[in-house]
Amino acid sequence: MKRIVGVKLREENWMSRLELYKSMLSDVSIKMRCDRNVSVLSEKKIETATMDFQKFPGIQLVWGDIEQLVNGKETVVHGDPDSLHKLLLTISRDKEDGVTFFHIGIEELWNPNKLLNNDDIIALNFIHAKYFPSKQIFTHIDFSVNQYKKEIYALKYADVSNNQHISINQYSDIHYKIWCVEGPSIEVGIWSSLVSVTLNTPFRKLFYEMFPDDRME
Repeated sequence: MKRIVGVKLREENWMSRLELYKSMLSDVSIKMRCDRNVSVLSEKKIETATMDFQKFPGIQLVWGDIEQLVNGKETVVHGDPDSLHKLLLTISRDKEDGVTFFHIGIEELWNPNKLLNNDDIIALNFIHAKYFPSKQIFTHIDFSVNQYKKEIYALKYADVSNNQHISINQYSDIHYKIWCVEGPSIEVGIWSSLVSVTLNTPFRKLFYEMFPDDRME
């Protein structure tokens, strides 16, 4: 029987964190993912199962210059020289109803040497969002857990040439959607705060090193 790697989201109660999200936001809906196709408003979701959330070198991005900086897809990796954890940032250009927007992805990459030797499956926190530079706002933020086989994750983390052609941008084997936030005008500061409280503690410092001007006091 395969075991899921022990990577905790945070120690506080998950529902308390959901209330924290709600206190940060206005004029948005928060939806909880039920399965691949169905999500419900958070206030209407009834949870009957217990959850163990263990189951589940960089630049500074200037939002005003994003259209000049990113033409197709850009990848940024920011690492901690002490722990050797990494934070992966991916940015890709897209269009919606003829309007340019950017997919912004943030993924935690734990130092494989700090994971348990008998962990067969590696689960990583991933936050995706849609940013519209014309209005300098987000309209969508979602949180997922990406699951990788241990040997695939080791190659992804290393990000060196290998005969399996696996890079740091390798997509996960399984993708568990947890929640999403949607609204017409989610400010950059709100996005920053949501990302920060969703990331595990070792990665928050890396995040604010990448986005030092987006911290909300």
